[in-house]
Amino acid sequence: MTFEFAEPFRVVYLLVRGGNGLGEEQRLQEARPSRVRLTYTTPDGGSTAEEVRLVDDGEPQRLDAGVSDVSAVTLTILDVHGRDLGAPVALAEVEFFGRQ
Repeated sequence: MTFEFAEPFRVVYLLVRGGNGLGEEQRLQEARPSRVRLTYTTPDGGSTAEEVRLVDDGEPQRLDAGVSDVSAVTLTILDVHGRDLGAPVALAEVEFFGRQ
């Protein structure tokens, strides 16, 4: 999924929470991201990417970024917890924190 921003800014960190956000029992019935790629794109089309492992505890996970002049971020799910469930992958929250 790609998040596009009206004005470029410095992404200081993100909060990402896998699962559906509806409680532990329901969370464990769906697949949750275990590894993601974050691709930060600048207005001139340049990009930088990093792969991150996510903790499977249902809590928001802080991912430090420190990337300037970001106009879009693409989050690509590379692997999941609960793959054997055959359920859709749930992602409850992606929140960006930064400054102009």
